[in-house]
Amino acid sequence: MMQRDGSTLHFDRIFEALDGTACLTLDTLEEKSGLTRTQLARVTAKMVTAALIERRKMGCYQLTAVGQKAKRTGNIPMPVQPIRPAAPPSDSFRQRLWSIMRMSGTFMAAELVMAANWPLKRPEFEAGKYLLALKRA
Repeated sequence: MMQRDGSTLHFDRIFEALDGTACLTLDTLEEKSGLTRTQLARVTAKMVTAALIERRKMGCYQLTAVGQKAKRTGNIPMPVQPIRPAAPPSDSFRQRLWSIMRMSGTFMAAELVMAANWPLKRPEFEAGKYLLALKRA
């Protein structure tokens, strides 16, 4: 049995369906693995990212050398993780204005500036510019 965690769930079903030499279509993989089309799309994408399988042509997948070794040994390399963590949400004057506009139904520029509480030289002018840009978009 293959080692599994949340990200490698169903990898073993794909490994069982692929024999290493033939290029199998999604229809064939669906029949052999018993997975739905949505599950297949998600799992094959993760396996392609981990270089376990390759997409030979549209909708046709085949094991790579790494995939054949993983199938033989039962050791699955983990999918590639993002290089850097996600950036925290920005805290800017415009972001605060946008958040306030979403929460309140109707508003005026002065109300937005007062609620945003951001130190600018001319916050009403900046809020007006932002509202004008939103109106043009």
